[in-house]
Amino acid sequence: MTAGLDHARIDDIAAEFDTDLVALRHDIHRWPELAGAESRTAALVAERLRAAGVAVSTGVGGHGVVAVIEGTGDGRADASGGQAASRPQRRAGGRGE
Repeated sequence: MTAGLDHARIDDIAAEFDTDLVALRHDIHRWPELAGAESRTAALVAERLRAAGVAVSTGVGGHGVVAVIEGTGDGRADASGGQAASRPQRRAGGRGE
């Protein structure tokens, strides 16, 4: 688990990685992976989260990545999820590419 992060530190981390995250999104879109085969995408996401000091578990349900960020205050906890998968495209001739 990660040490507790306050809101200011989370904002700092987000600002540090803003430009990098845009580049990451472009990279992921340049190399789409089919559902269930997102190994490259999962590795990129886990690498970036670890670089931000976030505790990460990988291989969850296949290629899933789980990150836990613990806050410093009392109160509610939120969870968020995402999906990163591509679908095969069909050419006019009917072949998947």
